[in-house]
Amino acid sequence: MSQNEPMNVLADKGYHSGIELKASEELSVNTFVSPNESSSVKSNLDYAMNSFIYNEQQDSYTCPAGETLHTNGRWYNKKLIHGRKLCHVKHCKIKACKNCILRSECIKNKLGRIIERTDYAEYVYRINLRVNSNPEYYRQRQQIIEPVCRTGRHQFGTLKCHRHFDYTLVKGKRKVLGEV
Repeated sequence: MSQNEPMNVLADKGYHSGIELKASEELSVNTFVSPNESSSVKSNLDYAMNSFIYNEQQDSYTCPAGETLHTNGRWYNKKLIHGRKLCHVKHCKIKACKNCILRSECIKNKLGRIIERTDYAEYVYRINLRVNSNPEYYRQRQQIIEPVCRTGRHQFGTLKCHRHFDYTLVKGKRKVLGEV
């Protein structure tokens, strides 16, 4: 394969960041990685993040009630738990949440809805489109990695169990947690 020839890569959900997705696109690598759910999906709200429509020209979102969430244009540093810089984010906020008829289905925060848009959002959006428009291709990754045996365990857990690897190879809580 030549250096400029595009290639496809299947990857697991959760093992990527916007920085990596941008780098892969710049290297002509077509990444297929399942999109991470936003926290609004996990909190069982009727109007999750994907219900808000982004307007690139105005750098704003439109909510399901038709109101606009604006940004002040300021970039903030978002950090990981360990203090490493992850990316820059803009906050899109709306003042109309207080009296909105959809409030109970949309947001639990008393201050209203806040959407964080990272500087890598466009790359994440394109990869989500790629995965959603090619679900059969992404299922190949699941067929290769995630078959479940009759005991209900995934293949690696099953292999360890059958070979009696029910112990760790290291000592100390930190090292054991790393191995697990």
